[in-house]
Amino acid sequence: MVFIIISILFRVIYKKWEGYASIKVQIGRLSSGLTMKIENIRGKRINERKN
Repeated sequence: MVFIIISILFRVIYKKWEGYASIKVQIGRLSSGLTMKIENIRGKRINERKN
């Protein structure tokens, strides 16, 4: 019974948000966010060394 409810819930979510609900998109967004944070940290370190 729980499996049926969860599968219906996922179908509703996927129909509402389409591609934004896919795992590939979420992994891509997560990796992009982490990359930006790492680049910002590295940029700050480089700027501190130059000053």
